[in-house]
Formats: sequence, C-alpha cells, structure tokens
Amino acid sequence: MGWARLCLLFVIALLSALASATETVRCEDNTQPCLLGVFPHSGSKQVSSTFSTFGEDLSFELDVPVRLVSSSSMDKYRQRLSEGWFDIAVVGPGVFVAPRVVDNYVPLVMVDRTLDIVIAVDDAGPVKNVSDLEGKAVGTLLRGSGTWLIQRSIMREAGLDLERQVTFREFRTAKDCLLALASFQVVACGISEPILQAVEETISLSVRRLERRQSVPAPVYLVHRELGPALCELVADYLLDRGGTKRYDPSVYTALRSAMEAELQ
Repeated sequence: MGWARLCLLFVIALLSALASATETVRCEDNTQPCLLGVFPHSGSKQVSSTFSTFGEDLSFELDVPVRLVSSSSMDKYRQRLSEGWFDIAVVGPGVFVAPRVVDNYVPLVMVDRTLDIVIAVDDAGPVKNVSDLEGKAVGTLLRGSGTWLIQRSIMREAGLDLERQVTFREFRTAKDCLLALASFQVVACGISEPILQAVEETISLSVRRLERRQSVPAPVYLVHRELGPALCELVADYLLDRGGTKRYDPSVYTALRSAMEAELQ
C-alpha cells in the first residue's frame, strides 16, 4: 500500500475520531437537544400523551431543549439503549436488569412503587384458570422484559411445561397483544396492571385478570454516562421534586436481576 493511501486513511480515521469526540458533548451546549427515551410500553399515542409534558417541563429545568423519542418496538428500544443513543431514558425493570442493555447509563431515580403483572383474558372466553392455557396460543412481550419473566413464572408455577404445552406469540407492545386477544389470535396476554388500565379503555374487549403477581420493581430513570455531573443532578432534582420517586437503590432490583439471569440461560 502506497504512502499516499496510508496518509489518506490516517486522515479519514483522524476526522472520524474528532467527529466522535464532538458527538460526546451531550445536552450541554444547546446545539443539540437532549434525547429523552421512553420505552414503547403501550403504543405511540399513549407514550406521547403521558410524557410530552414531562419533556417540556424538563427542558425548562435544564435550560436545554428536550426531545421526546421512543421506538416502534421494545426490541429496537433496547438496541438503541445498548448503543447509548439516548441522553436520558426511562426503562422498565426487566430491561434494566437485562445483561448489557444499559451499560452506557447510570441509574439516578426510580419510581417509588411496585408493579403488578397480570395474565389477562377475555372475560367471555373459555379460560378460567392458568392451567387452561395448556395447548393454547398465549401472547407475551419481548423476551427479557420484566412482564415476560413474571408471566413465565406464573405459568410454570401452575404446572405448565412452557416448552411443550404452550405456544407463545411475541408482541411489540402490550396494546398489540390485547388487540390480538380481542381478535382471538391468542387466549391470554401477560401485561403490567398500570399499562392494562391505560390500554383496556381503548379496545372493545372486556378483560378479566386471570392471575396476578405483586411486588415487581417499577421503572428506572437513567442518564448517559457522558452527561456532566451538574446536569445529572439537575435531572435527579427535577425527578425527585415530581413526587412518587426516590433515589435509585440497587438492592430493590437484586432478586429480579437474579431471576432474569436464570431464565435467560
């Protein structure tokens, strides 16, 4: 390879490195908006209506534009998290404890409550207990999500062989799963209670909670590791002032992390 080509490759590499270094200045020079990532838990309209005001308020607190972004599916959202695409992110408990997904982020604040995970069925349908799911198609969310994990635990405790006795269908969002339930594509859906309450009013289906599991840790607010400490503290102060939140406590997620690691093996 000639010297001229080597020099050209060196210049290209140097320019790429400089560009990458410039991109690491996140949220702090007002030339780029802060990207606030919200996991697509119940469809784009629900995410927008829930978090749009949140983003506007946060932009005033930080004195930096904040842009609300999500993804078309949980799988794509997890990929963006693993790439460090967001500056600030809201993640569900399952995604938070999943291996290597949030390595680019620091947990700041968590929602100060627990979630109930339920298996929802058509109230007029034939399924009366969890064991009735044998031989049926059952809707589930993304492998590695907290809802997926707890749903499998509930069904396994009812004596079902998940590999042989149940056909799982994976859906991008809880709303997609409930729509499939309404159209008889599946006979049950695993879903968190808050999301079920938000979505069930938007579909023409009377839903019954077949089974419920309590005390699953709630979502976590993360900031990218490259955000400056002053900005991180402003984000934390804003979240804590909103109420219903508290400083991140790693011990809350220890049991869920261990259960997730075991289930994914």
